[in-house]
Amino acid sequence: MELVGRAGTWRELLAAVTGSGPGRRATLLVGEAGIGKSTLLEAVGEHGRRQGWRVLRTAGARSGRLSTFTNLRELLAGLALPDLPQQQLEALRRVLDPSLDALGAPAAVRLAVRSVLEAAAEEAPLLLLVDDVDRVDESSYDVLLPVLSRLPEGRVGVLVACREELVPRELGPVTDQVRVQPLDGSSAAALLDASGHRVGGRVRQAVLRAAAGNPLALVELARSAASGALPEEVALTGALPVPRALAAVFARDLEGLPAPTRWALLLAACGEGDLDVLRRAAPQLPLSAWEPAERRGLVGLDGGRVLFRHPLVESHAYFAAPAAERARAHRALAVALAARADRAALHLAAATCTRCPASASSGASAVAAAVASLGLPAFQLGDPAVQRAVARELPRALERCGPALAEAPSFLFTAAVCAPDAQVRERVLAVATAQRATGRSGGAAQLGAAASVLDEPVLAADLLREPVDAVVGGRAPAVYLSAPGALVWVLLDLGRWRQASAVTVANLEATTVNDVPGLRAGACGQLAVLELLRGHRERAAAATERLRAEVPLPPVLQLRLTWARALAAAAEGRHEEVAELLEAALAAPAGVPQPHGLLVLPELVAAARRTGRLERARRLVAAAQAPRADGWLTARQRLRVRAADALLLAGPAAAAALQPVVDDPLADTWPLEQAVLQVELAELHLGERRTGEAREAAAAALDTFERLGAEGWQRRARQLLRATGVQVRPAAADALSALTPQQEQVVRLAAEGLSNRDIGERLYLSPRTVGSHLYRSFPKLGVGNRAQLAALLTGSAGGHRAGGAGAR
Repeated sequence: MELVGRAGTWRELLAAVTGSGPGRRATLLVGEAGIGKSTLLEAVGEHGRRQGWRVLRTAGARSGRLSTFTNLRELLAGLALPDLPQQQLEALRRVLDPSLDALGAPAAVRLAVRSVLEAAAEEAPLLLLVDDVDRVDESSYDVLLPVLSRLPEGRVGVLVACREELVPRELGPVTDQVRVQPLDGSSAAALLDASGHRVGGRVRQAVLRAAAGNPLALVELARSAASGALPEEVALTGALPVPRALAAVFARDLEGLPAPTRWALLLAACGEGDLDVLRRAAPQLPLSAWEPAERRGLVGLDGGRVLFRHPLVESHAYFAAPAAERARAHRALAVALAARADRAALHLAAATCTRCPASASSGASAVAAAVASLGLPAFQLGDPAVQRAVARELPRALERCGPALAEAPSFLFTAAVCAPDAQVRERVLAVATAQRATGRSGGAAQLGAAASVLDEPVLAADLLREPVDAVVGGRAPAVYLSAPGALVWVLLDLGRWRQASAVTVANLEATTVNDVPGLRAGACGQLAVLELLRGHRERAAAATERLRAEVPLPPVLQLRLTWARALAAAAEGRHEEVAELLEAALAAPAGVPQPHGLLVLPELVAAARRTGRLERARRLVAAAQAPRADGWLTARQRLRVRAADALLLAGPAAAAALQPVVDDPLADTWPLEQAVLQVELAELHLGERRTGEAREAAAAALDTFERLGAEGWQRRARQLLRATGVQVRPAAADALSALTPQQEQVVRLAAEGLSNRDIGERLYLSPRTVGSHLYRSFPKLGVGNRAQLAALLTGSAGGHRAGGAGAR
């Protein structure tokens, strides 16, 4: 295969996919639409076959996004299954047989696929090629992601391709990227000559200028020009951007097609290439409707499927249709696929985005699934505009499906994210109470996530425990995978930091989570937050360094990490740093996801009072509160807004307004936030020479910080107590500070009398690993056996105590 103008890229690709050694990574080929990625992929495959490599290839497609394990079956076709554990073998067989239900054991499937590839690589070098990776069906992508993140052992080369603006967020950081550049002038001219389309003079120059080095644009424009159909604007200026130039060409291709043909093309362009499905969606459409499109070379019919000449033809056929027509096509396909709720739901979601009424015949279950599919992206994006758009669709979904939908866990999660109010909160509480009363646990992950979003952490912790156990145990369906991350935030908020650490460590070691970079990054971010709150600078720095190697965190989690950095700095009196961190977060061009920005306002104002930035803080507080000024707030959000407003006041009024916030019975639910406000209250009282009130607030704060293990804030609270005249004994060194988080979990459980096997079952570790952790921990603690360990921890359990006036 001749590759015009690609010699340098060709050499780079061959070196990347045939390399060896521990540092090897998958290669991601990126570039604009039509730049030649698929051609390069095919050429690499041909070269590999000639060199004796076994080439496995698959390609994503719009229809592929609506299928289940199609790409994985295509990639593994013909490979022998090695001797696998029974659970892995059964899970993989169910995946490879499209007639069987493949759900239920995602971790086993991932391990089995890796074993299959490694076994095949022992017989001959393997070359895995994946075109349009952003369009690979979601179930296959979930399994293939660990292969792309960490290549299997042996001679295995991996090359995937994707348009650069569509690169999956979690894939970029774990691959080496090669960008396909536009052709230079001489190469573009050579390709034009080789295309077989004879154009000359001004038209030739116009084609070269309009194509701008894009091979597909060049060939398509040359074909159109040779047939006398070149758009006049291209011939006149030769300076149109490639997408517009291509759209003009494809518009000519679609022009004049009969209405039934255009309708047939639109249905296929909605992501369904199966002729049987298309017939069910449009039973009145004759097979002859495809003939005009076939004659023009837009599509081909092969093996009962519709194949577009190129993805750009498919895209143009889709976006050239009015929005109302696209919605009608999606609704027709949803009805045709009523037996496949997952695919029907995606079509209903697409129809919903066009703001056109949905078909009354759409099933309630499919609508519920569509609503749920909109809720999670809305939460992860944290974009108020997206959340408002989804919120506008919720009443219509209820109207179509009836009141039963209002109690579906997936619907409640979407409502909690996009349209929270008192009614949604009451429904979440009622459904969760009813489920616990009947012993049912269906939808626990979604209900727990909804409770967390609504700032009901006690309920959320209860609901999320079972889904978290399933994830850590490797037996969770995909809908559970984010449950550990949700539970960790809840435990941190409740002040159960030891439990939060245990879940985070177990989560990081779970195969299921480590196979998904986005989830792994979230767990790394939570570990960094935990160490920052504890005041462990070195551990926090190590966790943050580890985080840099992961995919970017979603906006809400980025805010939590920034907030933790600000709290750590505030504990050490670095108020300028606190102000800069939180001002930058709230004033960023993209903004902070609302209403999460409300949570950081008290720390922002407290730092502003000490750094002369109060007016700037006042503007940021007003801007953060404005979007929710007339809206419903959770109890936690109301407390945070009241605290910020109090701290904006001057003189004695600030302490008077802050005192009832600190004393509010609900404030105990978030102990760290309450204790930090108690420190602020103590300093306000000291400034007004009310020593007794200051001593009381500082002592209460110190109690909480000691219980949490927030070492930096303990030091600040002790300083305050000394300023009130209390003689505070120096803090004893934390005996466990030299241990890693996992060693600390093992040591604490051993001190409670648990055996190595019991500890292993609790933390999902082998007894041998538990013994290794204890062997390394004992010398650091200065103990030689479990009895001494228990005595050490019991002896240090009393924490730090103050003596003298006001001693507790």
